[in-house]
Amino acid sequence: MSRFETELSKRISELSETPSRALLMLRLAAYRARKGDINDARQIIARLRDLYELEGHAQLMAYINFAEALCEFFDVGARPALLKLKRSQALCVGCPAEDDLPALVAAWAASLYRILGDWDGLQAATEVLLVGKYAVSGEVLCRFRLVFADCLQEIQEYEQAEVWYRSTRRESLAIGDETVLGALLYNKSAIRVFNVRVDEVLGKSSDINRCGIALEAASAENLALYAHDVSMPWVFDMLAGQLMLMRGDFEGALGRLDSEKARDLSRRWPGVDLVRRADLLRAKAALGMFTSTQILTELRELKKHCQGGSYFGDCAIAAYSLALSVSDIDQEEFHDLRKIAGD
Repeated sequence: MSRFETELSKRISELSETPSRALLMLRLAAYRARKGDINDARQIIARLRDLYELEGHAQLMAYINFAEALCEFFDVGARPALLKLKRSQALCVGCPAEDDLPALVAAWAASLYRILGDWDGLQAATEVLLVGKYAVSGEVLCRFRLVFADCLQEIQEYEQAEVWYRSTRRESLAIGDETVLGALLYNKSAIRVFNVRVDEVLGKSSDINRCGIALEAASAENLALYAHDVSMPWVFDMLAGQLMLMRGDFEGALGRLDSEKARDLSRRWPGVDLVRRADLLRAKAALGMFTSTQILTELRELKKHCQGGSYFGDCAIAAYSLALSVSDIDQEEFHDLRKIAGD
């Protein structure tokens, strides 16, 4: 149990069954959702919703919707989570001035908008944090700084991103929240892999060994194991599988990309699953596991999902991977997929 969770549990144990205790219980539920203890988090939320829903307590309902939003994010995906965050934000008008929840909701909303590529939403959420006169806690600072670091990492401002990652790391250590440190290590390496793969589409070369991605990815996975963080176990298979693929280790890539944890992504993360399936076809084609007919059949099914999706980066990466899988058997498909990726 992390120091963050231990201290929160201690504060809860010192209070009787009151709204004040319920607020802390909901913060605990939100934390457990971040660790992947979704069932436990939902049980806490359901009990407190039953107890307080009829009382019209706006602050409590804001907390309930916030905790539910994190359950949705780690269990279902970003879009359903945003709906809950918006409800929580509306109910935050009932929060007293010393409550950090309005700022925390805005910080999480900014993070989800970045993931979805909704830059207008990201700007609006960030303005709430920068302009609004809300209470700010260490937890808010962690989430807020991580958003800035991830944004800078995404536009390849790596030195500036590192400044914000270091700041996030210091704050996470100060409050004893290991899940933030795990998210930092994973986001940093995952976004770098994404950028390398987009550069590959654009004809730019990157040395994945020199930029330390593999070491950061392994560190993130080891920390998750140490902290018993099972919130998104598939992310490490995706990350490791992509790194193996880019190095030409197609057998290793198959083992990670086709793991049991990585297979159930289409409902929650369709863009990520599209990349996974395209990479699987690329690896199987390279290993001679499919006939030309089988490759083309699978390719044409996946190709339909590379056009018109809102997750443009994932579509580009998937189309490029599909192009490589067919480069030796169908030049027309190869050039068409390269064009889709480039567009």
